[in-house]
Amino acid sequence: MKILLLLFGLLVRYIIRRRRFNRRSMAGVQGFKSYAIAIFTITIEKLANSLATLCIILAVILFLLK
Repeated sequence: MKILLLLFGLLVRYIIRRRRFNRRSMAGVQGFKSYAIAIFTITIEKLANSLATLCIILAVILFLLK
């Protein structure tokens, strides 16, 4: 369980960061097709990143309590 939480958190953070990197243009600006898609994508990524961070923290706490 602890290992799965840690791996899940790290994988989600990796996927989000890779997607952000791939969206960047030569100028370093993220490109979206529309404003609504940008807001939706950024909001979902922030929520997923927060969930992943909580999973990582919980996994570390569970490791320390063992």
